[in-house]
Amino acid sequence: MYAAEVEGKQLNFAVSGMLWKRSLVMRDDETDSLWSHILGKCMKGELKGTTLEIHPSSLTDWKSWKTMYPRTTAVVMSKTSKDFKNDLYQEPEKFVVGLGTGATARAWNYQQMLEQPIVNDFWQGQPVVVNLATPSYSTTIFSREVDGRVHTFALQENSIVDQETNSSWDMQKGIATNGPLQGTRLLRLQSVPSFAKTWKEFHPDSTYWDPSQPILLPDSDSAGAKEESDASPETHGKGPEDEQPARSNFWWIVLAIGLPSLIGFGIYFRVSK
Repeated sequence: MYAAEVEGKQLNFAVSGMLWKRSLVMRDDETDSLWSHILGKCMKGELKGTTLEIHPSSLTDWKSWKTMYPRTTAVVMSKTSKDFKNDLYQEPEKFVVGLGTGATARAWNYQQMLEQPIVNDFWQGQPVVVNLATPSYSTTIFSREVDGRVHTFALQENSIVDQETNSSWDMQKGIATNGPLQGTRLLRLQSVPSFAKTWKEFHPDSTYWDPSQPILLPDSDSAGAKEESDASPETHGKGPEDEQPARSNFWWIVLAIGLPSLIGFGIYFRVSK
């Protein structure tokens, strides 16, 4: 989800009917510039090179969202299909949640997180915790630092707790619900749920969490690295190509809450203040 304002000017976006690297391309009415759906970046036109600001959002199911926010309001877009199915994640290995761009990009695979739904990891030297909730398959990534102290999270009797204070946490909201840290909020990082192939296409230099490998931690002087536990980065491919969007006749494509895929329905949920 992106802010629609650029340099103080409100833009109105629509589906362009084009694809770039098999991903949706947006168009703004004001300048007719073309924007990458997954990057939030203008690829062609008057605003080329401009990047939209990411807004916090969740890709989840209605039941889970309504449970978390019972007073929510909802904007329902026009139907493009008579049937809406919940079997999108039947092949979870085809999905990742990622952070960053270029050489800073890192992603976590859904299949691996089904086996380990709480991941303590590092991104760009920052301690992070990654969570995959089921059955909604909603993902969140938060900083693990609280008042300058790094916390380690784990599942304990169906609850998520930190090992330092044994406080319980709602990891979809990033808030401590019980214990010494009750009411404390973690800093949320702006992640992107994506098809794994799409993420690799747009972020060929991305690293990937591997639960079988130790985490590489930066030394205090940033000159080297030391091991902690779970994962090590794995580099893939070279830099992205400077391509122009390709014309497509698939006018039925719509944007589905930041998911870089071709889905025929989009709903934006907004929490009532």
